[in-house]
Amino acid sequence: MIRQISLFILLAVSLSCNRPVKEIPLEGQWDLCLDSISDPKTIRPELLNFSMTVGLPGTLDEAGIGYPVKADTVLSRKAMLHLQRAVSYVGPAYYRRSISIPAGWRNRQISILLERVIWESTVWVDAKRAGSRHSLSTPHEYDLSQFLTPGRHTLIICIDNSRKFVISRGDMAHAFTEETQIKWNGILGRFSLKANNNDHIGNVAVYPYFAGKSISGKIGVSGTENGKSLIVNILDDNGLMLADTILAVTGPNTGFRLDLPRGIKPWNEFNPRLYQVKVTLVDEQNDAMDTCTTEFGFRDIAANDRHLTLNGERLFLRGTLECWMGFGTKIEKQVAVEIVRELFQQQCIPDQTVVACLTHVIVAVIQIDAPF
Repeated sequence: MIRQISLFILLAVSLSCNRPVKEIPLEGQWDLCLDSISDPKTIRPELLNFSMTVGLPGTLDEAGIGYPVKADTVLSRKAMLHLQRAVSYVGPAYYRRSISIPAGWRNRQISILLERVIWESTVWVDAKRAGSRHSLSTPHEYDLSQFLTPGRHTLIICIDNSRKFVISRGDMAHAFTEETQIKWNGILGRFSLKANNNDHIGNVAVYPYFAGKSISGKIGVSGTENGKSLIVNILDDNGLMLADTILAVTGPNTGFRLDLPRGIKPWNEFNPRLYQVKVTLVDEQNDAMDTCTTEFGFRDIAANDRHLTLNGERLFLRGTLECWMGFGTKIEKQVAVEIVRELFQQQCIPDQTVVACLTHVIVAVIQIDAPF
């Protein structure tokens, strides 16, 4: 009996659209206030005393900010089970910075992205609360369109890394523990403001089916629907058109299915063949309003009896952590291990830039552990 299993394949599928986006990076020095007894739901953050500064993206541990931790110098089992921190801070930390919105962003959809935090974030613009998010393994994103107009604004972000609810016994969940990545406070990964047209492509999800030589997908569109269409093109790695279709936008999500010509190549760790889906949003006059391009590989993964298969062939996983990783050919093993450890111990999905940089360097099959 064959049952389908879920694996993430590095370089096989691009998880975000590759397109030019108006963006303001937020890395740099931020004012900092530590107030572990405050309640982000009721506090007036403009009254806080921001007496320190810290660099973001980054963590308070990296900056040496927090309460000193006495190291356990006895080589006991307990001491060897987790990292030994120099400083520690658990609770709400407030980060403040002045930002400038350009005139060209007027009447645009403006969002802020915090790629990874622990555990809860809250955002204020000019002392007005924009909302809260909590997640250990997905980005925190806010729509700030109603708060940001061209000109200067004060942005305050609270990161609360205290436990929000019990997700494991003895705080042993991989995304909230001292055993692997520590319970850091800060913001890591992508950290920026982005502006989009009100009518734009939000996301493109692609589901390849190698045995059936076809793909299906779902396209998310923000804005109004009247008279808009989606042009979908499937391209090979040389830019040759393999299939195309035109879809009417009938709602926030539009599905499609396309059969591809015979001769398409599967993806595997030895021959990581990639294809592209190019989606263009057009108005009634067929003028392009937005374009999104994402990559994918044809791979069908299954469990056949006690064996994993990739496109019908036996799949062998091997790596330094026993059961979680398999390497392809001609790989600098140590580089691969360090890159993957950095990406996934922080529970981060690699973005398009990382994927592009690694395409010709590393090929790996990864089964991601859940954060809980």
